[in-house]
Amino acid sequence: MFATVVSTFLIAAMCSGVANGLAHLPPRVSGDPQQLGHTQDAAFSNQYYSDGGAGGKVNGYNLLTLSDARVGNSYPVHTVYAYAGTRNNDPTQITIIGDYTKNPPFYHLGDDGSGDGVIISDSSDSVHGPCFGPGPNTAMVRIPGNSTGGVTVWTVFDACQNPPVAQYNTLIEFNVVNPDTLNSQNKNIPAQRTVLRLFNANEPQYGTDGLATDGTYYYLLALDNTGYKLARVAVGDRANRGQYYFYYPSSKQWTKTIHTLNDNSTTLYAPPPPNTGIFGSDFYYSPYFQTWLLTYSPADPYSAKYLAVAYSTSGNPEGPYTFAGTPFKPATDPECQTLGNGGISYLVHSQPGFDESGATLLVSWISCNTFTNMARLTWAS
Repeated sequence: MFATVVSTFLIAAMCSGVANGLAHLPPRVSGDPQQLGHTQDAAFSNQYYSDGGAGGKVNGYNLLTLSDARVGNSYPVHTVYAYAGTRNNDPTQITIIGDYTKNPPFYHLGDDGSGDGVIISDSSDSVHGPCFGPGPNTAMVRIPGNSTGGVTVWTVFDACQNPPVAQYNTLIEFNVVNPDTLNSQNKNIPAQRTVLRLFNANEPQYGTDGLATDGTYYYLLALDNTGYKLARVAVGDRANRGQYYFYYPSSKQWTKTIHTLNDNSTTLYAPPPPNTGIFGSDFYYSPYFQTWLLTYSPADPYSAKYLAVAYSTSGNPEGPYTFAGTPFKPATDPECQTLGNGGISYLVHSQPGFDESGATLLVSWISCNTFTNMARLTWAS
């Protein structure tokens, strides 16, 4: 029922956008950002420190990926999910999900029995054990018709190389249920890799750089040296690689011919300079602007200069896309200096699920590899 209501709302909003024209464009921020501080989980006496990444909203819950985490001065965990905004409607108050009884708890190395991973390696993977390094930088998106179902795409890296080398990406489905129930049973969010190898490293990594749905299709963005490329698949065909279609802007056609990596002629949107080291992208439909937004954070290589925004001038996911500016610059958490951890900020992600009207936007970013900070932007009318 929930999925049907949301899908109907989204379709109606998009139809309204086409009929009445795009609204409030180009995106501009009104006033100063509301700084909200960094995330905290009272279950750890607010002594849980980690990087923070992409979010998503499924079954009414706002999600947040956390990695490179530590509790106090120890480092027992790596990649986990948290539910955000679980207390007092404050996005920074989170509930971390995982089996606290395992040692190490909720670790992503699962095939050798060393932990209870969010996802674990399969015998067909090219890397295993400590070399199996999944990178969670894509938002989780709902599965239409399944109120608790969420889907996302993670890249699998060979973590034994320095720096880690991408192998392929993988499609994962989750059952997003009550966080207190999961933690009371010492369970992680139930997850299954429904496509072990979605796109290989010699292909554009669709889904790694943006994932969204309009209720009929999943739209997947891939970023290469020329910019962003777009693919789509019918919701019911998502596990069938042979049913993915690829958008060619020059002909405005969807075909089953995959794009060539780094081919400029098939690029949907090329970010203007400085555009090196883009790390973290989000793609979603905004009811407020009545069009699709793409946000991303150029880095140098890990110090984010700003949050950049592009938008579709047609109201459709196929674009074309126009650069709208850089409405937000992340600040380093004041406690970074207290902890002696330096002062870089990077990986700015949009978290649009906290305001489904789209009039405001929650953003999150990493401060000094220790904190996940948040701020709220208000869009101008």
